[in-house]
Amino acid sequence: MVALTCAGTAYICECCGPIVMMMQRGGSNRRKTLTRNAIWFLASLLLSSFVWIIAITQDAQEQGFSPIPVQVDFDEGLIITDQPTRTVRVNVRAPQDVLGLLTNDDIVIEADFRGLGPGTHTVELEPIVSRRLAIADTQPRQITITLEELLAQQVNVGFEITDPPPLDFENGAPEFSESQVMVSGPRSAVQQVVAAVAEFDLSERQETFDQLVRLTPVDVEGNAVDDVTLNPQNVTASVEMRRRDDVIRVSVSPDINFATLQDGYVISGPILYNPPTVFVYGSPEDLAQLPSTLETERIDLTGRLDDFEVNVPVILPEELASLRVNDDQSINVSLIIDAQITNLQVDDVPIIVTGLAQNLMAEFTPQTASVVITGAQSTLDTLPIDDVSVSLNLAGLEVGIHDVDVVPNIGVDTESVAVLPPTIQVIITETETAENTETTETP
Repeated sequence: MVALTCAGTAYICECCGPIVMMMQRGGSNRRKTLTRNAIWFLASLLLSSFVWIIAITQDAQEQGFSPIPVQVDFDEGLIITDQPTRTVRVNVRAPQDVLGLLTNDDIVIEADFRGLGPGTHTVELEPIVSRRLAIADTQPRQITITLEELLAQQVNVGFEITDPPPLDFENGAPEFSESQVMVSGPRSAVQQVVAAVAEFDLSERQETFDQLVRLTPVDVEGNAVDDVTLNPQNVTASVEMRRRDDVIRVSVSPDINFATLQDGYVISGPILYNPPTVFVYGSPEDLAQLPSTLETERIDLTGRLDDFEVNVPVILPEELASLRVNDDQSINVSLIIDAQITNLQVDDVPIIVTGLAQNLMAEFTPQTASVVITGAQSTLDTLPIDDVSVSLNLAGLEVGIHDVDVVPNIGVDTESVAVLPPTIQVIITETETAENTETTETP
């Protein structure tokens, strides 16, 4: 007899029921087997890990490695604006034979900031040692960085003339190979940049030139902006230089009235003046008639007995009324004035003896000397001849023959004094204390 059992939409006969039940019991056994095998696998894995840890901790040693750079990973579109920690120290614990093979290149330190947006974040450092049987730890264990949105935008190329050209030249506006460049970096910094500026020093430029110039990102006040990148950083600039027709450069010569210099004094050394040239403004017609050299106002030397300097204006031709010197520029003139040096010889000057003891007498030849005096002419011209004398100082000398220096006495300051002869041989003897007398007897 066959019985049908309703189970949802399935109909199973009584003869098939035991078979179905056996199949259901077989599937349950397979699941139990798989579960038991998974448990045994996990237990084995834990046991092997435990054994591995015990293996490397027993008889293991520790060694520090530094500096190890930190590799930071973060999402595209962001940029690091602050990273105080860039390297760390890594302490590795492993058997000695493993430590002996380790180098800094075998250790990698990763910091994963992926998925984190703009802001300041802190993550754990992940040390990776290329060799097995090693446990690593970092100092510090965390790293903190600040991420900011990366921004790029175009800015115009500008210029700044730091030093203008000479006054008789003028420059055109520089022309660049690129009118705009790309500035990129943190949003907060990029938004400050208003232009990329090239600086030019034209103080020595007189001809048109082309050169490669470096651009600097600047803010609205002209200050350089840091932490941004320009692309390109360098561009080619062309600057036209033109000679002005209303300004020319003219040499200058100081006008010195040497006839007013006091007798006995001379100009010694070079005559220095600055500047050697001046810029003269005026109409092109008048400038064409200007001489190549202009003189200064005349310099009077009356009463000048020492070095001095003076500022004097440049004199322009009266008939060229449109001309003027740049900013009424004056010329500084320096003069060195010294007394004229000459020689004076005085002959037949009596030689005076000084310092000789009373019981001694001195004999020497010659009795006179010549004195040659070198000094300022103004001094020697007024020197009284009677004031010139020479002497022999015989103090402390005893009986005998001596060579004694002849000492001059002038009484005024001079460059040098020479005596002819410079030394004299002196013979010192004792004086007679009693005279020999004859005695005559009277008858």
